[in-house]
Amino acid sequence: MLRAVTIAAGLLLLHSVCWLGFGTADAALIPPTLPVVEIAPPPSVVQGALESDTLIRVFLERSNLTLASPLAVNVTLPDTYAGTLAGFNPLDFILAGTVIESYFFHMDLDGPAGANTSYEGSATFTTDILGIIWSESKLNDTDLPLGLATVVYPGGGVKRGSLDSPGSIDTITLSATLRTVSFKLGHDDGNIEQFRVITLIPEPSSLALAVFGFAALIAWGWRCRKRRTS
Repeated sequence: MLRAVTIAAGLLLLHSVCWLGFGTADAALIPPTLPVVEIAPPPSVVQGALESDTLIRVFLERSNLTLASPLAVNVTLPDTYAGTLAGFNPLDFILAGTVIESYFFHMDLDGPAGANTSYEGSATFTTDILGIIWSESKLNDTDLPLGLATVVYPGGGVKRGSLDSPGSIDTITLSATLRTVSFKLGHDDGNIEQFRVITLIPEPSSLALAVFGFAALIAWGWRCRKRRTS
């Protein structure tokens, strides 16, 4: 009876902590504050599918993804980047073999084309930001390697990028710590505003590792006991 109770308790504890440690608790994104809200991956991020005048939606696309080839991004260095597209290296990329997480940010005005508003917010991560993708062309190019098969993306021919228009009010800032991205994106042409943030994967939860060690210790004890009684 004691052995059965120990097994049941150990399995329950392992399941609970693994869910906490390798679920939302170990995601790189720190729970954001309004107007940025983290959501589950939606069915679609095409224009008109996920609208709001105030909210900026973000969801995790890929986790623990090893890049099979270099990934082209718009920026990798800390700075404030404006709509003139000045100050960034068009050849920036993340090395093949890097293990990453990908987060998708989406803004779509709930109103008629030509309405004028702006979105302003920030997001902080527990691991370094390796790169940001905001241009329409790079977003389209990374929909396949980084996007989810369960999400419909706008694809080519749709104005979806940020900072693509010279002279626009759009700005994206990557902090000196490489942990926070801040942005102000104007929405005055009826188009959607989207960008991706690529981060390092977070370290496994120390609590989850402790539980795995506890489970291994129990298994070792059972084996030793079995050997003594056999």
